[in-house]
Amino acid sequence: MDIHKDLLNKVGDKSWEEIALIARDLEVKIEHEDEEARQLEKKMQVIKQVLYETMNDPDRMKHLSSKFYVRLNKLMDEMEGKLKKYRADRQEFVVFIRILLTKLKKEKLVVTHKLDRRVEFGKHKKDAESSRKEE
Repeated sequence: MDIHKDLLNKVGDKSWEEIALIARDLEVKIEHEDEEARQLEKKMQVIKQVLYETMNDPDRMKHLSSKFYVRLNKLMDEMEGKLKKYRADRQEFVVFIRILLTKLKKEKLVVTHKLDRRVEFGKHKKDAESSRKEE
């Protein structure tokens, strides 16, 4: 049994408010001193704060769009790539994004316009196909 996967599934059963508290306490420190690392750290702090504030608002979390899910996937891919440079690929931030994605898989996403769904998931599918070609 994959303990990591089991943990992610259990966290998916938590409320958005509980996951928001995880976001609030999340460590986003990079142990390097170069300018790129500082910029990445600042970006993660801003994203963390925005996610915290979003998840703390129950009305927002009742009306999630497919865009939110697709953007989180893109964010996770971007952060994994950038954090590998600093040998921080097991960093809490990426694990937290995985927790959010697991939770979103258990939630129902609201699609306000059918075209939004087609466009957003189409973009996501194209990104996945292009990343496979690069490997």
